[in-house]
Amino acid sequence: MEHRDVDAYRTSLSIVVLTFRRDDALLDTLERISSALGTSGFQLVLVDNNADGKNRRTMIDRFEDAVLVDERYNMGVAAGRNKGISVATGDVLLFLDDDALLEVPADFTTRLTDLFDHDPKLGVVAFRSFVGAQRIEDPIEFPHTDKSKDHDSRFDTFRFIGVAHAIRRSLLNQTGLYCASFFYGMEEFDLSYRALKLGYRIEFRPEFRVQHMKANAGRLPSSAVIRRMYANKLSVGWMHLPARLFLASGAAWFLKTLLDSKNPAVPFRAIGDFLAMVSHGQLQKRDPSSDLVAEIRRLGGKAWR
Repeated sequence: MEHRDVDAYRTSLSIVVLTFRRDDALLDTLERISSALGTSGFQLVLVDNNADGKNRRTMIDRFEDAVLVDERYNMGVAAGRNKGISVATGDVLLFLDDDALLEVPADFTTRLTDLFDHDPKLGVVAFRSFVGAQRIEDPIEFPHTDKSKDHDSRFDTFRFIGVAHAIRRSLLNQTGLYCASFFYGMEEFDLSYRALKLGYRIEFRPEFRVQHMKANAGRLPSSAVIRRMYANKLSVGWMHLPARLFLASGAAWFLKTLLDSKNPAVPFRAIGDFLAMVSHGQLQKRDPSSDLVAEIRRLGGKAWR
C-alpha cells in the first residue's frame, strides 16, 4: 500500500450545502459552520436550487474559499448534490442539508480527514442527527435498521442518511454520482450499496453531530414524498438485490406505501414511475448481488427495510 507523507500533503475538505426556499434556515446553517469551524481551512460550496433570480453570493462571502452554484430550476436533491460534487475540490466531501446545524469538536476538520487518511477503505462517515429544538433522535435518521444499537458508539453500517455525511471523493470516482432520477429520497441508499459492492466501509461516528431543524419551507407534500420513496425503493432493489428478495421487498413496501398514503392509487402510480425510469434508461444497469446481501446481514442489517 502506498503511504503519503502527511507533512507534505494534507487531505482537503469541501462542505457542500444544497438549498431550496429556506433562506432563514440556510443563514443559521452557514453561521453554525463559521462558528464551529471558522471561515478557512476548507472549501464551502453552496448549490442554490431556488431559481428565483436572487443572488445568494453574499451569504457565503465570509468564507475564504467559497463557490456558488446558481441553478435556473430545482434539480432535486440528488442532481443538486452532483452539481456540488462537480465544482468541489476537496478529497473529502461533507454534505449538509440547509437546515442542519453542525455540532462537532473544535478539531473536527482534522479528525474527519484523518479518518479517511488512515483507512483507505473508509468510504463514508455517517453523522448522528438530533431533530428539532426538542433534539429528538428520529429512528428514520439513524443509519441502521437495528434501532437498538448503541447511539453513543461508533460502528460499521450499511447505509447513511443524507442530512449530514462525508464521502471520500475517490469513492465517487468509482461508484459514479448520486442517481439524479431519484430527485428526492433513497439516493444515499443506492450509493451506499454501490460502495459496499466495491469493498468500502461506512462508519457511524456519534461524535460528529447535527441538529436537524427540519424547516417546513421547500418540502414536498407528504403524498408526493410517499410516492417518490416507494418508486425509489423499487429502483434501489431492482438495481442491487437478487430477484426473490427484490420481489418480496417490493410487496412489503407496497403494503407500507398503501398504509402510509391511505390511497390505493399512490403505490400503483409509484410503480408506474419506477417502470418509466427503467424503460427510459434512467437507472444504472441491474447488478444483483448476493454478496451485498450477505454483507448487509453481517453488519446486522436487513436489505429489505
